[in-house]
Amino acid sequence: MTRWVRRFSAAIVCAAVIVPVARASSWDPIVASDDGLLTFYGDPASLVVRGPMRTLRLLYDYRLVQQDSETFIENRSTIAVTAIDCQSRKLAGVQSTSYARNMGKGTIVEKSVSLPESDLHYVAAVPGSIDDKVVSYVCAMRRSVGNNAKAAALKKAEPAK
Repeated sequence: MTRWVRRFSAAIVCAAVIVPVARASSWDPIVASDDGLLTFYGDPASLVVRGPMRTLRLLYDYRLVQQDSETFIENRSTIAVTAIDCQSRKLAGVQSTSYARNMGKGTIVEKSVSLPESDLHYVAAVPGSIDDKVVSYVCAMRRSVGNNAKAAALKKAEPAK
């Protein structure tokens, strides 16, 4: 193989990796903690629907640096693939990646393995909690994502007045 062909092939592979990362920069705000130190975002383009089950990428964006007490690894944001059971209002982490900078940017500082469905540990979303608002947001979404789905999801996630 010629040097040009190898470089061209490498460029194609790099482009294939960069395009999904660029697409992932469109995050919908879901909810912020009461103290404003943590904001949750959803990636509507990542939505997968199977009956009452949903899978979606969530972004946890921290105002202050977070540090693992055992490894001392610091991060400013985490993107987590999360499974949500809309029928029982439970959620489980599938895989997470922590980043050095806010909004899932910068160097990857830590990455977990992706758990198979049989190993997921679902936690009930306590009514009124941040988890409950995340579940409401995700479960209100439909297969067709976009501004209408976003508006419907945000409206359903708001508490009744």
